Amino acid sequence: MTIRSRIAGVLAAGAVAAALSVVGGGVANADTGLCALQTNTGNYVEAAGGGGRTSEVMYTDSRGIGPFNKFKLSPVGGPSGSRVIQTSNGRYVTAVASGGLSGADTPDVLHTDATRVGSWEKFVMVPQVDGSLAIRVADGHYLTARLGGGQQTYVFNTNATQVGSWEKFRLVCNV
Repeated sequence: MTIRSRIAGVLAAGAVAAALSVVGGGVANADTGLCALQTNTGNYVEAAGGGGRTSEVMYTDSRGIGPFNKFKLSPVGGPSGSRVIQTSNGRYVTAVASGGLSGADTPDVLHTDATRVGSWEKFVMVPQVDGSLAIRVADGHYLTARLGGGQQTYVFNTNATQVGSWEKFRLVCNV
């Protein structure tokens, strides 16, 4: 092994470690408390009414963390990093049709009314080098906060095939 490849390996390991230590202690820390999801614009994701909805479900225009901005992310069987996301009233977030939808065509690509965990309720948290994370839905697409956040209508897409700035979130845990 050359010096160059050893240095590259150390740098890659450092980048992964940095990506795992997102605000509030990382994805692993999300398993022990409540977390808020922050969008690229600095706004927070909110489950309308604390969850239990199939229309006007979630918003990304909150500037602070209130009771409806707190989610429990619990590990679940599936690919590494798989989590379920529970709203403050205990309902599960669902990627409608397992993903692949645009908010322009389907206003609410996420629902918050599930009482049981199925494949559509499983999300994979994918650490990014910059310390943020991408959220992959069941069909392999990524969750997008439209316009990077700050929205009350047509809030999310679940059809992104690559991680750009709108697909990056930060966890603020133990809130």
